[in-house]
This record gives sequence, C-alpha cells and structure tokens, in this order.
Amino acid sequence: MALSAEQIVLIETHLGADTADESAVAALRPLLPGISLTKCDTSDVDAERAFLEFKHFNVYLLDTSDHCVVMTTDPSRATGLVVGKNRVITP
Repeated sequence: MALSAEQIVLIETHLGADTADESAVAALRPLLPGISLTKCDTSDVDAERAFLEFKHFNVYLLDTSDHCVVMTTDPSRATGLVVGKNRVITP
C-alpha cells in the first residue's frame, strides 16, 4: 500500500496545525484505513529522518513490505506511520 497525496494532506491538516494535540492523532486514525499508526515521543526515533516535521509532531514512514520493517521517506513504500510527539517549550 502507498500513502496517497490526499492522505498526506490529511496528515498535514491534522498534525501541522499550531493547536494540534493528542486529539488530532486520534482523529487522524480512522481517516487512514489500511495504514498503521503508532505514536511515540520523537526522542524514540530521532536518529531517523522524518518525512514531515511540524511544531507538535514529526511523522515517520514505515515500510513493512519486505521481511523486516524499515523506516522510509518514500510515500509510495509507506504501509504505516510513526507519529513522534515533540516537546514544545513555551516561553
């Protein structure tokens, strides 16, 4: 399965907003049927390259099409998402 342009727009809309919070992740889940979505702290995956970076969340793509699960930046290979929650420090 691939991540479509429309699905990328949904991700950007939900997670890219300045007010995005945990409810944005929950609202996104049913809009991406067939795409697994895992949430964690960004520090858990900070050695990987994010596909999308926002104020509150970074989005990483998973490719599970081969024997091993790997991170990818290619949406045509994406079968899942890892949503990393950023620690936002407000003054």
